[in-house]
Amino acid sequence: MNLKEIKKKEFELTLLSNFVFEDKPHIGLSVSGGPDSMALFLLMKNYIKKLKGKISVFHFNHNLRNESAKEAQLLQNIVTRFGINFYNIEWQHDGVVSRVMETSRNERYKKIIEHCVKMKIIHLMTAHTYEDNVETYWMRKKRKYSTLGLSSIPKIRVLDNVQILRPLLSFRKKRLIETCRAEKIEFFNDPSNFNDKYERVRVRSYLKLQKIKELKKIEKNFEQQKKQNLLIEKKLSKFFTQNLKFYKYGVFELKVDDLEKYPCELKIEILKKILSTCASKGSTPRRNSLLIFLKKVEKNTCFTYTLNSCVIKVSKNK
Repeated sequence: MNLKEIKKKEFELTLLSNFVFEDKPHIGLSVSGGPDSMALFLLMKNYIKKLKGKISVFHFNHNLRNESAKEAQLLQNIVTRFGINFYNIEWQHDGVVSRVMETSRNERYKKIIEHCVKMKIIHLMTAHTYEDNVETYWMRKKRKYSTLGLSSIPKIRVLDNVQILRPLLSFRKKRLIETCRAEKIEFFNDPSNFNDKYERVRVRSYLKLQKIKELKKIEKNFEQQKKQNLLIEKKLSKFFTQNLKFYKYGVFELKVDDLEKYPCELKIEILKKILSTCASKGSTPRRNSLLIFLKKVEKNTCFTYTLNSCVIKVSKNK
């Protein structure tokens, strides 16, 4: 396995093949201080010169550990010595007792995106890696997710008109560590990354304990799922551009006959996408609920149905 650091040209090709930026962009970086985000900082610090733009670093201090304030100060010293703006965002709370990782993640995105919106930053980069993606795939597989639900971490996600970009998803963590070492940059690890009370940490430990053959099998399945999902996404795009009408106030319309032309699994993905977009709350209807609805469509011509906080009206062929 190639453990060399990520070269500037290699990183540049990854950006050019996956993302589009405006002229002289102002790009935000979410940096924790760990090796992944510090490698992203180093790579973007160099690449932004080619774009004739600038970067700003956002650090979210969760205030969950005694040493977090000291780490934030160390990180600020590292970043500002390169002449780059650093924003330390502190989370003020009375303690988080349940769903710590999920609550922390949601608050982190919320606060950093608020800063991006105020600063008119439309691209925010995070340092998710190939291993992060495989872990997410494995967690979702264990929860019985199917098809697009197994896509794991998307390269691009939009929140409040800010594009969240993940340019390191194809790179392994060891290469990011080597990138930091090659540049002699400091980094530190959050102890929660080793606390097995969290699901992701348990999954990470499980995958590390697997034999090389078994791990390669998991990664192969993950890659195959990505290819399959890419084909599904293309079919969905074709359906939406040819068959879906969109009206104001979040109203979508399609013909039953157009939907019936597709196999069951694709019908499910079409409805998932429409209903999750319509609900605009990040929720996705369950497969079984969609199957029940589709069976009802086959038997009835006119009815009103509620699913995923949306009202569905079926009448004649619409």
